[in-house]
Amino acid sequence: LDPTLVRAHYRMGQYFVRYKKNQEGYDALDKAIKLDPNFAPAYQEAGDLLFALKRYDAAKRMYESYIGLRPDDPLVLRRYAQALYKGAQYEGALEQINKVLAQRPDDIVMIRLRAWSNHELGRTAEARQAIDKFFSQAKPTAITYRDYEYRGRIA
Repeated sequence: LDPTLVRAHYRMGQYFVRYKKNQEGYDALDKAIKLDPNFAPAYQEAGDLLFALKRYDAAKRMYESYIGLRPDDPLVLRRYAQALYKGAQYEGALEQINKVLAQRPDDIVMIRLRAWSNHELGRTAEARQAIDKFFSQAKPTAITYRDYEYRGRIA
């Protein structure tokens, strides 16, 4: 493996992650990032890995770097919003949720997260509006017990 090939390290990182060799995967992705700090896909892959490992603050930093390079990617904005929410950064999560919903207004996951974030911030009216929209648009199979739990808390 040529140590200067960014894409090779990135692909090796993907390979390791796919086969649950998370540390090796992270190391390869980190090497790709160090070789080319403008290679956005490595930040996204590393962010996804860290998110899956429930290392939300570290994932958030990777997503921020990716967004700095590709600010209009709704899928990464979505994942970033989730990382912020799980890190109890509800204001920041709402900011990202609103960006995603501006591009994808029927994104059920973001509508749910809007309700939950507003609830955590004590914004009952906004939370109620979002949870009502969620329940009116979500397929029954997409509704979880936590949705009912939040609905009960908000009402």
